Amino acid sequence: MPRKSTQEAAPFRPPLGLLVVALFTVAWIESESSMLQSRVLAWVAGQSTSQLVAGRSARPLVGPDGPYDRELGYSRIESFADNLEANGFEIVAQASPSPMLRKLSEFGITPPYKEKGRAGLEIVDAHLLPSYQVQMPERGFDAFDEIPKLLVDSLLFIENRQLLAPATSTNPAVEWPRLARATVEWGSSRFTAGDRAAGGSTLATQLEKLRHSPAAQTSSPREKLRQMASASLRAYVEGRNTAHSRRELVADYLNTIRLAAVKGHGEVVGLPMGMALWHGVDYHDTAELLSAPAETDEQLAEKAYAYRQALGLILAANRPYLFLVQQPEALRRRIDHFLEMLADSRVITTRLRDAALAADPPFAPTPLASTTPMALARADARPDRIRMLKLLGVESLYEIDRIDARVTTTTYDDIERRVQDTIDAVRDESSDTSKRLRRIGLLNAETPSALTISFSLYERTERTNKLRLYADTKRASRAVDESVMLDLGSTSKLRVLTTYLEVLNDLYDCDEVEADQLDARDVLGRWAAERRAAMPQETRRAFLEAAMNRRYSASPDERFYTGGGLHRFGNFKDDDDDSMFSVANATRHSINLVFVRLTRDIVTHRTFRRESETREVLDRLDHPLRLSYLERAALAEGAQLIRNAYRSYQGMRSDEMRALAFADRTPTPRNAATAIRFMQPALDVDAFAVEMQRFNTGTALWLLDKDALAQMYDDYESSQFSRSDLAHLSGIDWLELWTMKALSDDPDTTTARLMAISKEERTESFAWLYRTKKKDAQDRRIKSELEVDVFRWMHAQWKRHGYPFAHLVPSLATALGASADRPAALAELMGIIQADGMRLPTQRFERIRLGADTPYDTIAIPVPVDGERVMARDVARVLKDTLIDVATHGTARRTGAALNGPRGGRLPVGGKTGTGDHARKTTDAEGNVVSEVAVSRSGVFPFLVGDRYFGAVTVFVEGPASDRYEFTSSLATEIFRILSPELEGVIGAGLPAIELVQNVSSLN
Repeated sequence: MPRKSTQEAAPFRPPLGLLVVALFTVAWIESESSMLQSRVLAWVAGQSTSQLVAGRSARPLVGPDGPYDRELGYSRIESFADNLEANGFEIVAQASPSPMLRKLSEFGITPPYKEKGRAGLEIVDAHLLPSYQVQMPERGFDAFDEIPKLLVDSLLFIENRQLLAPATSTNPAVEWPRLARATVEWGSSRFTAGDRAAGGSTLATQLEKLRHSPAAQTSSPREKLRQMASASLRAYVEGRNTAHSRRELVADYLNTIRLAAVKGHGEVVGLPMGMALWHGVDYHDTAELLSAPAETDEQLAEKAYAYRQALGLILAANRPYLFLVQQPEALRRRIDHFLEMLADSRVITTRLRDAALAADPPFAPTPLASTTPMALARADARPDRIRMLKLLGVESLYEIDRIDARVTTTTYDDIERRVQDTIDAVRDESSDTSKRLRRIGLLNAETPSALTISFSLYERTERTNKLRLYADTKRASRAVDESVMLDLGSTSKLRVLTTYLEVLNDLYDCDEVEADQLDARDVLGRWAAERRAAMPQETRRAFLEAAMNRRYSASPDERFYTGGGLHRFGNFKDDDDDSMFSVANATRHSINLVFVRLTRDIVTHRTFRRESETREVLDRLDHPLRLSYLERAALAEGAQLIRNAYRSYQGMRSDEMRALAFADRTPTPRNAATAIRFMQPALDVDAFAVEMQRFNTGTALWLLDKDALAQMYDDYESSQFSRSDLAHLSGIDWLELWTMKALSDDPDTTTARLMAISKEERTESFAWLYRTKKKDAQDRRIKSELEVDVFRWMHAQWKRHGYPFAHLVPSLATALGASADRPAALAELMGIIQADGMRLPTQRFERIRLGADTPYDTIAIPVPVDGERVMARDVARVLKDTLIDVATHGTARRTGAALNGPRGGRLPVGGKTGTGDHARKTTDAEGNVVSEVAVSRSGVFPFLVGDRYFGAVTVFVEGPASDRYEFTSSLATEIFRILSPELEGVIGAGLPAIELVQNVSSLN
């Protein structure tokens, strides 16, 4: 048996060169085919998903800080959700990332999903029909096949020559030879000052940079690696085969390149938008030219011109502001250089090259007429956009239009459009509608195109009032009926009537109070006490109906002390002056003087009711509250004097103010000297003499020598005089003189500032009021302050019913419209009455969805909120009956039988007409009107229909020309009647609201 060798066989070690060759071969095959990375990246991308889950995600993804994510709202998704919840919405579903996607996000990798090439705000109605849509960019290639081959070949030659190579699994984010060359050149550039390294970016990484890198910039090698990793993952979202995604990269890149901004539009994004805004060319026309054969010289010239325009924008995208704005000549040279290269590489023909070299299109903003941000939307801007600003916490309409959001409203767009067409026809002199309205006398000869008309319709549901229709002729971003301020007489009567019935409703419970225990001036309290004593078993409803039958005089002969002075009021029709009317009939026919007296009774009741602390203030000189009321009166009266002076003298120089103050009389030297020394104490004696000469009329009175002027300078130095002395010596009321000095010292001061620093001046100016023995003078002012208190209380009552303004004018004139109103607020009052006194929240959105089908997907719906009782049920029911009576027999009778019910018959219609004729009046010291300028004329009809619907019709015209119009609220009621077929489309047909998806799984 042979002996075993003690020496082991040496292990096989392949030659180093063979290993290098093998590794190089694998790397080369991988770089050409991406076989290994396609498997890994496709698997990772497949694991990086998100799914909608019920409620708000505990850890939602937040988009990176790139331009794409900021504009579409992905980087602000958390703040949007917070704002929605703060504004009454609930997040019912939100995208929740998979563990892999969350891990990638933590490493800074952009979520791999199929991104939207174009997105923006979309508003759909309750039936999911589109009513408003903005796609940003507004113009873009929807697919690769829309792009002319010539443009594709040119782009790939310049940016990414291997992108559309035949291999199916190629990673488009990395072009290895180009990356290697760029890496070497970048390394050498670190040691060679002034050399610029070539770029290694593919279209995929450039797109990643443009969309998701901060400021669309590559700030570091780390950021470059992040771009490559993110772009690589996104390429494999649809699997290992990247052929389709590589083709779509071309369209996405051309839709995303950012060009220099154009005035009036902002930043220009995408080649199609660049063609429209920088060349005034529709990209469809450009695509047609570049795709068609150029058989004639003329066709070639057109093709070359369009090609040079498009090529220039592609080349300018590298440094857009430099090439398009600062150095367009440098861009021309760059285009010429690349034309030569493209021809040498046979991407274009030499014939096209020569024609393009000869073309010279200007690079200057030449926008198409339709390239506004609303170009793809309805012509009229929707108020819903303004509401979205608040809901999301966004600052501008420019931003809101770019957010990837789908908003479902409560309205019915198809009917709304027909309503819009109808109210537009009222303003069109050539339309049959407008001609008929003029023929029956509801429109006079003035042009109706100056009218503004709005219409709203709400539906009361179980817990909310849903806006169903809204249209107005302004087509502004803000709804007219929510923003306009109108003086509306008869609708103010409705608010007064509501307050009256609520006062009587409270008095119904005071059945143990005897009439002789009440102040004789408390008319309402004594009537209620007598009624309850005579009919103790009477129901509350019957008691309130009896209150509607109380009678008042309509005589205009009485003068009313209100608002600090004596006033007379008139009726709309002189025939009513000698009549007595019940409250119900006065409401039916809108009798002014009845409601003035009714309001006075409310004021008197609140002042002298049994529970009031102030009812003895007017009777007892030693009442502890009397002084405080006098102080309030002094401050209020003084404030008005200062405001009047401010309006008179604002914007004037000191000498101009003095000239105006003495405009109606010749001042004495003493008057002038006192005013000058007080207003301009820093003047020296010579400057004082110059100012004095401005008043010189040439009379002997003014023949003052230098010594006399110097003596006056000393004699009338203001610090030696009291306030009353200065007023006496100057001949100017003290508060007026004080205001003149304040404006002289600070021409930019405001009335608010003057009020803040003038309390002592106002108090001292009316010190005589506290010391006077004339009780009547004090009582007049105390009555005014007591009236102010009542109107503050009344304002709180009105606010509960939706009154929109911060205060009421403390005057009986408020009953006739002096405190103004808004149609939307009056519609809300109708809703309260219809809901038996419950104030329900108004709902305008059914659902808001942000970032649909993205890892940031978020769905919100309004949170149901319980209504608030703001009016007694019986008060609301009496008011509703009264409103139906007005529409059946009163000022709105043309609407009473306007609507058919869903099962035949007529639906009850109720409402209150209101006409406003607002003029700005100037009065003299005695209160006589010396000038009058028309401000507006208006007519409104807030209405309710059946048990569920309510709204308002508004017509008004603004400006001095409004005094030439003679329409009344009858025009509003006739428009309601004309619109009745459209209302029946909502009411009669019983259109259902959208059914909200409750099963979250069905949303994925």
